[in-house]
Amino acid sequence: MAFLRRGCRRFVIPLVRPAVQLSTVSSNSLLRNVGIIAHIDAGKTTTTERMLRLAGAVKREGRVDDGDTTTDFLQQERERGITIQSAAVHFGWRDHTICLVDTPGHVDFTIEVERSLRVLDGCVLVVDAVAGVQAQTETVWRQASKYGVPAVAFVNKMDREGAAFTAACKSIGERLGVVTLPLQMPIVTKDDAVVGSVDLLNMTCHFWSASNGEASNGKQGAGANAEGGEVEVVNLRSSGAAAPVGLLDERQFSELRGEAEEARQALLDTLADHDDEFCEAVLEAMDSEAGSEGPPVEEVVAALRRVVGKRAPPLPVPVGRLRGSGEEGEAGSAVLASPPPPPPVVVVPVLLGASLRGFGVEALLDSVVALLPAPGDRPKPTQLEESAAGGKGKRGATAEEEVVTEVATGAGDPLIALAFKVCNDQHRGALVYLRVFGGTLTKGQVLACCSSSGGGGGGSGAAGSQGPGGVGGEDSGGGGGGMSKERVLHLFRPFADDFVPVQEGELVGPGETVVAVGLKKVRTGDTLVAFKGPLHARGARLQGISVPHPVFALSVSPSKGSSHGKALAEAAAIMSRDDPSLVVGPDPEDPNQLMMQGMGELHLEVACSRLGSDFKVPVSTGRVRIAYRETIANLPLFV
Repeated sequence: MAFLRRGCRRFVIPLVRPAVQLSTVSSNSLLRNVGIIAHIDAGKTTTTERMLRLAGAVKREGRVDDGDTTTDFLQQERERGITIQSAAVHFGWRDHTICLVDTPGHVDFTIEVERSLRVLDGCVLVVDAVAGVQAQTETVWRQASKYGVPAVAFVNKMDREGAAFTAACKSIGERLGVVTLPLQMPIVTKDDAVVGSVDLLNMTCHFWSASNGEASNGKQGAGANAEGGEVEVVNLRSSGAAAPVGLLDERQFSELRGEAEEARQALLDTLADHDDEFCEAVLEAMDSEAGSEGPPVEEVVAALRRVVGKRAPPLPVPVGRLRGSGEEGEAGSAVLASPPPPPPVVVVPVLLGASLRGFGVEALLDSVVALLPAPGDRPKPTQLEESAAGGKGKRGATAEEEVVTEVATGAGDPLIALAFKVCNDQHRGALVYLRVFGGTLTKGQVLACCSSSGGGGGGSGAAGSQGPGGVGGEDSGGGGGGMSKERVLHLFRPFADDFVPVQEGELVGPGETVVAVGLKKVRTGDTLVAFKGPLHARGARLQGISVPHPVFALSVSPSKGSSHGKALAEAAAIMSRDDPSLVVGPDPEDPNQLMMQGMGELHLEVACSRLGSDFKVPVSTGRVRIAYRETIANLPLFV
């Protein structure tokens, strides 16, 4: 969007790896934790790669077909041309720092989307301009809805034959149940070729060149691309404005101007319907001399940010006491002061472009910074604490209560963080990805881990489900009971498979995502607090990660003989720790073999391939078994 580029261009600083370090929480408002979600082959990784190139975080833009993209660094990913695991990258844009997570689009790796959305403050939903909303688009949207993650949509591949922006927006609205706000509209020639886009906020046309792209870092000319292409910008409201020669004639350009005015008015009307403050601004603008042009662009952007940030989980857990088994009433039932309010209408701004050619990605980055919330703008997360009730149960035992409280998210508050991902590194050992929700974290700090594997009990939290840091749902961690002592040996900020060290004494503040080394017993979904701190004493824990049940299973055994049985068991245990949706245990049909259970054939195929390539344990596999579920097909008419 040109209005953002014009207002911020002089402040842009080209950034190269390592990205800007957030050493204090004062920069929390300039942080964006964003994920890219979509159906497979919608263009998530290509969009991510283009973002990195525009931000100056990489010198060369990789391609999925060439197997050299930044976030698809696993050998399996490069060979197959798909994303298998989520990857986080940090880079700077418009004086902000963006932590971007590229997620898989295949249903077999849905756990990667689940645990990423658990800790994100916003997301970019990529939709294919030809296919529209697809099956996995609906799946990842349900996952985002579970945690109430605000979103902007990006209709990709607008340069392909059959691309239809209006139809794509309609499919987003109807199939996802949201209100779409198109911020752009395509410029289409008489041959049905898309040659650019109209910025409906500033009423400017951006005509794409035959070559790639747009401005890099926002500091070159009005459309100079890092790779030599040009984007010509034309103001629709200026006198004498005309399209570049050979694209649109005078009549077509006049029709485009009229269509753009209508689309802009529809955008303002819909926005006013969902934001009372903006509705008043529209009425005031109508009474002013500039009423025909509507409210200032700054007020439109502020209203868009407000309506996007309203998204919340459908079933919030209220702050209050949860009755334990020692009190009267049903165990674990929440004391509700009043029924929860209905969820607000979800509003999704929609942009368009073609990531492979570099079109529209700069405007998308501007929208991420301008419209998606900072960590401090999100509703405060909640934590579940355990404390003595002070009374005696029927058998004389002290009853236990569980209390839901809001997490204190300031820099000076007690530390509380969530381990949302664990992966094994051959040289560093277990890499634990942490999202800090409150307090600060430093290298060498001693932590207490509330872990299902450490006696904490896992499985389910409180009833209901909440946003980032909420309590509830079936989790891989987050149960109560035990704490294990852990020490942070090293901290890093991730850039795919590269890591920027956090220096000695540097503080990692609320909202930041870092990788910790030295946490031996931590699992996905575990809560980490300061050892012997106030939250440690109260047994505080956050909601864990919902892990889907496995669907496919097969037996595995070492292909080189029984001497590798121990190595296979150890390798399988490491992989199961990295991927909670991969379940490994004894084969009920043959105790001498292991049974590996996963989300699909591709999931199991990748896991078996990794056993040979990463752990040097080639395996033989049995036939694939499917966990069918039975139900009553027909009910009798009379009983």
